[in-house]
Amino acid sequence: MAPLAGLTVVEFPAIGPVPFAGQQLRGLGARVIRLVRPGGHDLGVHIPEEAHGLNDGKDPVAVDLKADPTTAHALVATADVVLEGFRPGVMERLGFGPEVLCPRHPKLIYGRVSGWPRHGPRALEAGHDITYLAATGVLAAIGPAERPVPPLNLIGDFGGAAMMLVRDVLAALVARSVTGQGAVVETSIYEATVALADPLARLQAAGLWSTQREDNLLDGGAPFYRCYRAACGTWLAVGAIERRFWQALLTVLDLTADVDATDQHTRSTWPATIARLDARFAEQPATHWLTLAAGTDACLERVRVGMVR
Repeated sequence: MAPLAGLTVVEFPAIGPVPFAGQQLRGLGARVIRLVRPGGHDLGVHIPEEAHGLNDGKDPVAVDLKADPTTAHALVATADVVLEGFRPGVMERLGFGPEVLCPRHPKLIYGRVSGWPRHGPRALEAGHDITYLAATGVLAAIGPAERPVPPLNLIGDFGGAAMMLVRDVLAALVARSVTGQGAVVETSIYEATVALADPLARLQAAGLWSTQREDNLLDGGAPFYRCYRAACGTWLAVGAIERRFWQALLTVLDLTADVDATDQHTRSTWPATIARLDARFAEQPATHWLTLAAGTDACLERVRVGMVR
């Protein structure tokens, strides 16, 4: 299925959310023209661009936006969507801001991502995924009790800003099919992260989620939703949230006599239960526990090392 077949996206040089968003649109059938700086486009990330796959299937065009704006403008004239991720004001200074492109191309969808909110007091400050997560409070909620752990760039860059941008671009394309008019859609990594974390923020505000890491239902604080190390050193993930799944896991571990499943959500029992499961998992290799759990609803899974492709 290629619902965006026949549409063209022009992607200005960027890292993080913009190339990921462009790749999602390409996956839906759009043609993506990727503008690159002549002689390479080192944007400060020293990873070969062919290694991460974000540019697979895109059509690269080398263009100097300052010395040869005509070529870029000609490409934009063929586009349904433009994506850009420069700091606020850069596209305007280059002559490619929405105040220039949108009047020339009334059906154009102009999608843009910034780090901090575009119209906020920190708009021009530098940052990356980890700094936006830190500022929103999300980073403090991730990792073991001792310190927060950066969750790669999957939350702010990809799951947050990129997917919010894709959502807004798709919505604008639907609206254009009705009105015939383009639109400017904006997001920032900071705002997208806040939106993703809104349910957690509401739980904290209601006093239902502690600000202490490893003290909550889904952050490793609960014995039925955390990782344990088997005797062989392999980590095993447990996701037995429902009572019947928890009971199934305790059966696999032969702990039904030691751990009362009806106390599953009694927080005062969690530390002792975690210690009991830590000791039990350490008695046998991962293959032993996985074999026993096969075909059950114990929600036990080996923590894979190396990404699936």
